Amino acid sequence: MTIPVQMPEYTSWKTLADGSTGYYWTCPSLYRKAGCPYRSAALGKNLSQDALIAAAAAWNDRLKDWRLEKTAAPDTSRYGTVEWLVNSYLRHDSFLEHVSEFSRPDYRRVFDRVCDAKIEKANGDIGRVGDAKIQNIAVSTSEKIYKHFHADGANRTSEKVVTYCKAMWKRMKPHHPELFRTDTPNPWEGVTVKKRKKNVKGHVDRAAVYAFADGAIRLERPELAAAAVLAFEFLMRPSSIGAGFASWSGYRGASAPNKIIIGHRKTEERAEHPLELHRRGRRHS
Repeated sequence: MTIPVQMPEYTSWKTLADGSTGYYWTCPSLYRKAGCPYRSAALGKNLSQDALIAAAAAWNDRLKDWRLEKTAAPDTSRYGTVEWLVNSYLRHDSFLEHVSEFSRPDYRRVFDRVCDAKIEKANGDIGRVGDAKIQNIAVSTSEKIYKHFHADGANRTSEKVVTYCKAMWKRMKPHHPELFRTDTPNPWEGVTVKKRKKNVKGHVDRAAVYAFADGAIRLERPELAAAAVLAFEFLMRPSSIGAGFASWSGYRGASAPNKIIIGHRKTEERAEHPLELHRRGRRHS
């Protein structure tokens, strides 16, 4: 059969039971074995050339960013600065063994924002945090950095700043003790995080979920329908679904025709969930 469109990198297609053409993106096994958090994703049905390119680009860009982060050479030009510490920490075993592959991009985003933040120095000048020497980060400096984010209304980010930086200081100080302050074991321990009333997240009922799924199917977006059902019925995080821990190939596959196979994001263990309920010899779907 002739391929309907020109296929972007790492994509495939197949004719579905209803006669439509389904398109898929799959991460190469080489990168999956190396720890890439992105597995596979359904791109849609009967896509035009432009739509297919756009859908595949989103996943290929993620893979590209992961590969660059994995292979980028460490920056040693500013030895002893906060930015140098961040770059060293993100490549150190103390980070790689404690933080899952899927969570690492969030650490990078938060640390980048910390390094780019500008605060007032003791002499009144404005300085970039990433350019500061590690030894110059006192409790008062850590408090300024925290308040810089909290004042902008980024409450959750400000909490992450303290949590991530506190862990970085604790784990990296034993490896470079000469670069850290001796009067303060960990300046981030002295930051008081303000209490806040956390928003109560809303929820939907089963009827709303399946109404959404039916609408997505009518619009030929079965992947969105599947994601909604997986999140509701199997309590999966949307981020885990997007990362491919519940792929189409695991739905009623040859090895488990009456089950769906789901991977655990942190342990990567495989779980088989039944799709049919058996009671007293009767089968209920």
